[in-house]
Amino acid sequence: MNKLGRVSSKGQVVIPAELREKLKITRTVLIREEGGKIIMEPWVSMEEAFGSGGKEMIDAAMEISRDRRREVESERP
Repeated sequence: MNKLGRVSSKGQVVIPAELREKLKITRTVLIREEGGKIIMEPWVSMEEAFGSGGKEMIDAAMEISRDRRREVESERP
């Protein structure tokens, strides 16, 4: 599906409602450049994905990451 969007003088992009609904875009999109093109993808934060448990999931992921970093550092000569 191809649709035209608008870019405001502030650089804000309007995604047509039909695409927002089809892709379930509610708040955030990931924007990246690839081969001279702008790619936008729906993005769901951990808080949005896990609802009320989102903060706990983020905290757990950060703790796992810290533990792994400590393991790696302790294995270095």
